[in-house]
Amino acid sequence: MKTKTFDCVRMKRESAEKLRRLLEPLTPEERRAFWEEAYRQLREQQEKRKQKQTSTP
Repeated sequence: MKTKTFDCVRMKRESAEKLRRLLEPLTPEERRAFWEEAYRQLREQQEKRKQKQTSTP
């Protein structure tokens, strides 16, 4: 029998809790700015990966 070394549900819950603690003291405007910046960074990463894939023969 294989022993479980990685618990996806636990990781998800811990990440959600960390995010909740991070956002809790912020105002609604600060939270919106946080998510807008996170989205901007995500799109930037996606664009870099896309360019890297198309430039690799």
